[in-house]
Amino acid sequence: MSKNNQVKWWVGAILFIGFLLTFFMDLTGLELHQWLGISVGILLIYHLLAHLDWVNAVAERLFGGTSNRARLYLLVDIIIACGFGFIIGTGLLMSTWFQIPLVNYDFWWSFHILFSIGTLIMVALKLLLHWRWIVTTFRKSRMVQRRNPVIPAPAQVAVNSSPIGRRQFLSVAGMIGIGTLVAASSALKSLKFIQDAQTNVYAQEPPAPTYESQPPQMIENTAPPISEPAPTSAATPTSVQATPTSAPVNCTVRCNHHCAYPGRCRKYVDLNNNNLCDYGECL
Repeated sequence: MSKNNQVKWWVGAILFIGFLLTFFMDLTGLELHQWLGISVGILLIYHLLAHLDWVNAVAERLFGGTSNRARLYLLVDIIIACGFGFIIGTGLLMSTWFQIPLVNYDFWWSFHILFSIGTLIMVALKLLLHWRWIVTTFRKSRMVQRRNPVIPAPAQVAVNSSPIGRRQFLSVAGMIGIGTLVAASSALKSLKFIQDAQTNVYAQEPPAPTYESQPPQMIENTAPPISEPAPTSAATPTSVQATPTSAPVNCTVRCNHHCAYPGRCRKYVDLNNNNLCDYGECL
């Protein structure tokens, strides 16, 4: 088989597996998640450069002289490239490497997750469109690895001529579909985590006090009039001391997840060194 096709097959497989791993930040942690994202981006650039001749050839004959299947392949590739560009861009904005102060971190995080899910779906579609090439290249690669001069040639021809049909397609589609669904479910859990955190923060904010305006009450003076005040030796002012009243303690928590390690959230800060995030403690 062609050595170039074998390299392209392995690059595509590593790209897909590495992209799936970025969806499981609970397992990888934030630091490894960032390095995985950068590695996938670098490998993606290599993948695009390896297919640059095909892209140029289809683009030159986009409106004539090419098939609709080739146009579909090019459209899917463009969407995937734009999706990865947005994912890597927003990931660098939120990364701990640059510490860029974002106005609304949760907004960028939510869009980062949504574009990751959309790009993953397009990657799965691209793999399904190329399922026959995937099966053929994988089968030829296994045959090259098992090649033995002692085995007669007719046995190899019999293996080569085995048909590629529905069973192979279901196997490829099943593996791609399961990986895509599991990764997307993990991303949706992270998105739900953001929404729950925002809801809890809004719910724990104390309501603003409201004062009802009441008209002043007129007090009638029923005491009899005094003609002249009685002489006093010295006027002694009396002062009433106000008894201090203890205000109710209101514990406002900006995030109720009480993180002990910044594995998921870049906002983690521990200024009092108690191994707990300050956002999960009382203000």
